[in-house]
Amino acid sequence: MDKHAVAMVLEEIGTLLDLHGENAFKSKAFASAARAIERIEGDVLSLHHAGELESIPGIGPATSKVIRELIETGTSKYYQDLRKRTPSGFYELLAVPKLGAKRIRILHEQLGID
Repeated sequence: MDKHAVAMVLEEIGTLLDLHGENAFKSKAFASAARAIERIEGDVLSLHHAGELESIPGIGPATSKVIRELIETGTSKYYQDLRKRTPSGFYELLAVPKLGAKRIRILHEQLGID
């Protein structure tokens, strides 16, 4: 899995956490980790094998665990669990301009929109 694919998954995890109303710090950590992975020079696989993922600013223990799992297996149980909990309509709503994860969560909670 290349760094762009890893970054896309991390970014989506951050969005899914926002959709589910999880801790804002946690969702921002995954978004920050996605940006950090995109900025690295070279290959994320090399950093993984060298055990240097957490030495990258913006990558912490939780995000490095997901990155390692993505590299080793091609997916992440954490990511898959978040996707399973997410109503499919949320993905369609994310495509609506100016309608972000936080507003979608509010629409869901207050109006029951899936």
